Amino acid sequence: MEIPKFNYPFNNNFPITLGFGIIPTDEEIKKKFLEWGWSGHVGIDFGCPENTEILSVDSGDIIQSGSNGEYGESITIQHSWGTSFYAHLFECISKVGDKVDAKQPIGKSGSSGSAFGAHLHFAIKPIDVDLNNGYQGYIDPSQYFISPESTTQIPEIKPAEPQVIEKVVEKIVEKPVEVIKEIIKEVSVEKIVEKEVIKEVIKEVPANINKLLIKANEVRKQNRENNLNRILQLASDYSITNDQIRDLLHISQSTASEYLSELEAQGKLKSTGKAKATEYQKT
Repeated sequence: MEIPKFNYPFNNNFPITLGFGIIPTDEEIKKKFLEWGWSGHVGIDFGCPENTEILSVDSGDIIQSGSNGEYGESITIQHSWGTSFYAHLFECISKVGDKVDAKQPIGKSGSSGSAFGAHLHFAIKPIDVDLNNGYQGYIDPSQYFISPESTTQIPEIKPAEPQVIEKVVEKIVEKPVEVIKEIIKEVSVEKIVEKEVIKEVIKEVPANINKLLIKANEVRKQNRENNLNRILQLASDYSITNDQIRDLLHISQSTASEYLSELEAQGKLKSTGKAKATEYQKT
């Protein structure tokens, strides 16, 4: 039997957080999928806040309502064309045996069962169900919504702010940030949240990561050579100390000591005095 177009299971406009057939990257969720025998996500997850009023997508009879294992609180409705399923609810309003109309409230969204935060898991099965399709007989419901332009797509993603991108770059490779900022300046993220930004960056530029690391190392090496040359140039005019090098190059005392020790080992500097009184001159 052909499945007709039907309403969304809510009145608001909520984003899809996990589409039908998607294999998630989160290891905990992937593990659950394997346990359940899913080839991919068997429904659509909508990012509904807790206590959002959930509506029947079409008229039908309530054939399941209440606690339902990993699905938490859930409701199943029998329609003329098949069944619709609403899971991880906070509360079930309708009970088994109730007849419901399209857009009638049946429950409230939540995070019951094996849920990683508040959302609505929505799924459908046709009457001529294929239980061997890898999705327990469920099919993609997105093509049947009446208004696909408003909710079936993830909302437009905003570009990350420059300071957020810089923070992400520092997570992937140590400074200098400028090395890779240009390459990922177009990276877009759904939420300006550090964890999500990092995920998006890694997803969009995996082929560039090794190249970026190599380039960053080259820049660090060049910066180091420049610093050593500046120290030698300064030491050719007069004696210098660790503190002077630290202030000149804006580096830590330990890094300044490392530079001076390296130049001394190469025979390019000679030292006089001890401890903080140590001075260095070009040989």
